[in-house]
Amino acid sequence: MRTVLEPADIQAIADAVAARLSTVMPVAPVAKTQEEIFDVMGLAAYLKVDKSWVYKQVQYKAIPHFHAGRYPRFHKSHIDKWIKEQATPAVGALYQKDKLQRAA
Repeated sequence: MRTVLEPADIQAIADAVAARLSTVMPVAPVAKTQEEIFDVMGLAAYLKVDKSWVYKQVQYKAIPHFHAGRYPRFHKSHIDKWIKEQATPAVGALYQKDKLQRAA
């Protein structure tokens, strides 16, 4: 004997099963996206520098990094923050600030 179900019936059954399971198995929030992690070559390409420069920055602890075993790795968000901290303000902005301080 074969029973044929309508799509609406199948959806109703699926909704009923999901409702009953939700009390027993709460759904964990889904992570939006995993943070990107660079290796040395990836970071060198991202920063448009030579990989030897990246290794020197790691050696001097001048760039945020962590180690996966013996291999240095870099969180993209930490690198982006580090880049912003390295920025030099425009000369015009410094001139305006100095000019305002002298006027006061």
